[in-house]
Amino acid sequence: MTDHVNSSGPAKLSAIADTLRSGDQSARILAIRELSTAALSSPETVGPALDLLIDVMGDDDWVVRKEAVAAALLCGDKHVLSEKLVDAMAEPDNVGRRNAVIEGVMKLGSITIDPLLRALKQKPDYRKVLVDVLGTFGETRVIPALAESLLDEDPNVRAAAMEQLASFPASDVSPALEKALDSPDLLVVLAALEGLNRNQISLPLSKITPLLEKVVLRPALMTALGNTKDISALPHLIEGLLSQAKGAREAALVALVNLHESLEGDSQARTQIEQSARGMSELALHSSLRALMEANAPVRAATATLLGWTGRKDMVRPLSLVMRDPDPMVAKAADRAIALLGQTAAGEELRSMLPR
Repeated sequence: MTDHVNSSGPAKLSAIADTLRSGDQSARILAIRELSTAALSSPETVGPALDLLIDVMGDDDWVVRKEAVAAALLCGDKHVLSEKLVDAMAEPDNVGRRNAVIEGVMKLGSITIDPLLRALKQKPDYRKVLVDVLGTFGETRVIPALAESLLDEDPNVRAAAMEQLASFPASDVSPALEKALDSPDLLVVLAALEGLNRNQISLPLSKITPLLEKVVLRPALMTALGNTKDISALPHLIEGLLSQAKGAREAALVALVNLHESLEGDSQARTQIEQSARGMSELALHSSLRALMEANAPVRAATATLLGWTGRKDMVRPLSLVMRDPDPMVAKAADRAIALLGQTAAGEELRSMLPR
């Protein structure tokens, strides 16, 4: 190593490069440390020194790779370092180098966001890796780029973008999730709908109705319809009660009640929903009764409420069976529904159930 010390500038870098190529592990590590203490501190040699370190990040020895990452992070010019590391993420073959470079980018932090965004805009082959890394910094300025990636032609990129967006608060990503409804990937659309529904985001009906023909999306779409606060969603929810998919039928039951509750200040709209329950087909009614007995608690509670709107005294008997449901939400909904059906009708039906 004395040759390195006695030489200067390009000559020193050349000598270090020779050691990095042919020296044993200890010699390579010493050469890396010399780079970090000398060449990286000089404006004249910082660029070539970083190139050498990035090259050695592909070393066969993981200890040497780790040492190279640590040395690179000592570079005083973080902007130059971030550009170099992001460019090196394009490594097509050497997995060790690529992983070491990504480690360096993530340790360097948010200063790498701008070069990452510029790289992603070029749509390189390695854009999935760029998306994966961009989402780890938790900075909202990356959300528009992640939203764009939801429409990427590569399904792996789309999935990575959705995964990263899911790590942000709903208030930050709702516009991006709404944009994702235009994705060609149904899994992305489904994930976006579920994210929006989780946070009870009200979507325009015009964003939902074009998707209704997609069977796999229907349960999530029923929930979204219930969050619209738009009475125009009612016909679609009534139709959902007859869906072949059990999940869609049950989601429609809950959504009808949610829509009713969301229209608290609009008595006319609420009456319209209640009247639609009175006009339920026998098939829809039979399906609802089954949900009352077999579905999960939120669905059972919603079904009880809906049956109370039917005005049918023959609904008292099934409702009375769930008045003692172990879930208080269900029991309370059944009690209210029976009260709504009317004391006289309820009394007659309950008396008919008593042993003679």
